[in-house]
Amino acid sequence: MNYNAGKNNGQYKHGLNRVPEYPIYYAAKGRCDRPNNNKYKDYGGRGIEFRFNNFQEFINHIGRRPSKGMILDRINNNGHYEIGNVRWISPSESAFNRRMKKTNTSGLTGVYWNKALQKWQAAFCVNRTQTHLGFFENKFDAFEAYTQKYYEINKSFPANYLPISIKKDTQWL
Repeated sequence: MNYNAGKNNGQYKHGLNRVPEYPIYYAAKGRCDRPNNNKYKDYGGRGIEFRFNNFQEFINHIGRRPSKGMILDRINNNGHYEIGNVRWISPSESAFNRRMKKTNTSGLTGVYWNKALQKWQAAFCVNRTQTHLGFFENKFDAFEAYTQKYYEINKSFPANYLPISIKKDTQWL
């Protein structure tokens, strides 16, 4: 899909600033490029860059949003907004592609220590609703439950996934 851009009074005019994808493009760019943006600390402040030169390049790469509910996502959550690292996904898929909370003690996304039960808990959250996946004796079994649910939804493995047998063999326990 190629959208021709023309020049008008020194400004690029792509004719798409009224399409639904333009505010999404503009918001992502602002999170990375504008220190006064309220989300800058989580994006530009962490070194995440917006590397698309213009809206035309962005839309030519990612394409139009497949449906209204889809959201912009970075495949590698610590990577930049750039060619090869952006996609449209559903909010439930996005719930699995988040960085770990600062309070996470397991070192594994979606795995938390439940102090009351003295067990590892696997869970994920979509639209502020937590889905509990179970309690486990060790954090790797909990992460395996998280990973299986992630795979069920995304048809791929999370970026930090290693087969449990490799982790156990390397004395990660």
